Amino acid sequence: MATECRLGEYTEVFYSMGAKVIGRDINIKCIQFCRDFYKDKRIEFIGGNITNLEMMPQGQFDIIFCIGALPYLRKKILSEKI
Repeated sequence: MATECRLGEYTEVFYSMGAKVIGRDINIKCIQFCRDFYKDKRIEFIGGNITNLEMMPQGQFDIIFCIGALPYLRKKILSEKI
């Protein structure tokens, strides 16, 4: 499962439910915070734009959970990626 992570709250919720989770955010400060804060958990945090899915292996995710970021994306980019 991939999540848009910000400070990792939803990422941790899915992790606590047993999911293998990768958190992703464009803000490197948020990524570093999550890496430090959740260092004892097996959660990977990756910096980058959520519209650039090429760096994620195809077929790796059952779910991509994105909350809060979609309103910031331009409609053209969003329609191309979905």
